[in-house]
Amino acid sequence: MRMYNIYYKGDICGNPRTYEGITNNFEKWLEQHNKDRESGAEELPHEFELEEVKESNMDMTREQYEQEAQEHGYQLRLISEFADLVNSIGVNPALAELRHDNPRAWEQVRSYFKEEDLWDIY
Repeated sequence: MRMYNIYYKGDICGNPRTYEGITNNFEKWLEQHNKDRESGAEELPHEFELEEVKESNMDMTREQYEQEAQEHGYQLRLISEFADLVNSIGVNPALAELRHDNPRAWEQVRSYFKEEDLWDIY
């Protein structure tokens, strides 16, 4: 059986790409998803991306896989928020704000780049 991660693509209103869940039947999932929406407005299939779950991940429980996918979604949101911040206030103030307001994100950014000499001013 094929399993798929479901991601909302994001939109022009600034809502970022987000992890929505995992399913083996996207049409059924979307039908239930739209029934559960509080706004009553239906979302359409083209607003989502499906990513097939690799066989190597099939040994994980559904909860473990969803947790990993949510962490990935969190990282994507951080990147998007950081890019917006850099665009609005510049690199150095953005780094300072990130370090102060979100230490977890700061450590992820530092570990991603791994070039300690870039961080001497912070």
